[in-house]
Amino acid sequence: MNESEIQRFFAGIGSRMATVKFITRKDLEHFFREVESRLKLAEDKQRELDRNEGTRFNIFGLIDPDENKFSDILKDLLDPNGTHGQGDVFLRLLIEKLDDALHCEHTAKAKVQREVCTTSLCNQHRRMDILVETDILLAIENKIDAPERENQVKDYLENLAGDTSATGQRYALIYLTPDHRPPDYLNAEDLRINESHLFCWSYQCELTEWLEACRRECKAPKIRFFLSDFITRIKSHMQRKQKKTA
Repeated sequence: MNESEIQRFFAGIGSRMATVKFITRKDLEHFFREVESRLKLAEDKQRELDRNEGTRFNIFGLIDPDENKFSDILKDLLDPNGTHGQGDVFLRLLIEKLDDALHCEHTAKAKVQREVCTTSLCNQHRRMDILVETDILLAIENKIDAPERENQVKDYLENLAGDTSATGQRYALIYLTPDHRPPDYLNAEDLRINESHLFCWSYQCELTEWLEACRRECKAPKIRFFLSDFITRIKSHMQRKQKKTA
């Protein structure tokens, strides 16, 4: 039960108890009988909801995905050939969220990969979590738990710039964290120079807004249910992380 439900639950009892100046044993027994009765009604209502709608079931509560699994899910959602069967709808919504002035014509043929090695750097041991190749070159670096490695994001931006230098494609990097934090190894000047290429997104804000848009546009009920569970999982997981770091 959330806070507002708890307040409603005790509202009727509380108003009656407020009129009692001296609380006797009989008053307390009556109070707890009412509480017990209300709890029973609430439990019966919840069981009925669970039976008909499965309101408390969330697949992510059973599998408890880690950072890599979250990246796998995002990769599949962005892939026009992903198992969701919605074509390039989700990818187009994400690109529009980056910049609604972008008009990508070839998203249906986009290539989406996981753990892609850098190719335009001397150090080719860097691996970008997700890389999308379409009218733009888009990388996503997912940082839920792991800290940024030294100059990691700076290297990714340099690599994307190198890969697009011949074609003139636009490139972008989404730095995805629980709390909008910028990369550790970029100073204020670096951030200014890369402001049109680097997007610091949070799970609970931009990513959730994108997932909500995906859910609205999705035609398959099964995938809509999945997206609802994913959104719920993100909110609860990130709230727990914030409490731990508070």
